[in-house]
Amino acid sequence: MSTNEEIIAKVEEARAQRKEEKFTPEEMKTIETIKKSYDELTVQLGQLNVEELVLNESRENLNASFSSLRVQEKEFATSLSDKYGKGQLDLDTGIFNPAQ
Repeated sequence: MSTNEEIIAKVEEARAQRKEEKFTPEEMKTIETIKKSYDELTVQLGQLNVEELVLNESRENLNASFSSLRVQEKEFATSLSDKYGKGQLDLDTGIFNPAQ
């Protein structure tokens, strides 16, 4: 018998000596509980990633709006300065006091 044939014979003999065993219902229940928990966590992680993408998109939109508002403010301040000169505006009364 060649070495390969001996190895194959030993493997087949080992397989024949093994007997099938069935897990207990409690063990199967534990396995199913763990699997279900993994499935639920996987779904929650996916939802969290989607929420994070939406949050990042919202953050980018707000940052763009903020930058746009800053540009609008600077342009308006420049137009007021061109029209009235330098000075101070009382926001409560709307009265402009020119600089001396």
